Amino acid sequence: MEHSIISMREIQRNYKSILEKAKTRKGPVFLGAHGKTEAVLMDIAEFRKLQESVDVRKKKRKWEELKRTLDRLASKGSQNISLSEFVIRDRHAH
Repeated sequence: MEHSIISMREIQRNYKSILEKAKTRKGPVFLGAHGKTEAVLMDIAEFRKLQESVDVRKKKRKWEELKRTLDRLASKGSQNISLSEFVIRDRHAH
């Protein structure tokens, strides 16, 4: 991803305009020194949207993992042992 890096010197001189840029921009503002990115500045509402989308993906992965586990358990068929013993044996097998 191509982006420009705002230098620390420019941040010191123009912090108000840089903060305004972060509030109005739909993406991050990259801050750095010596041509290297050191930090990212972004609008709090955009950050919260990003954070929410990450949380949704994490929850989706957990549900997908649960479904795979249940499918694996169902494929083993009927067992003549307690559920707790079955889980213990299944964990040892994987």
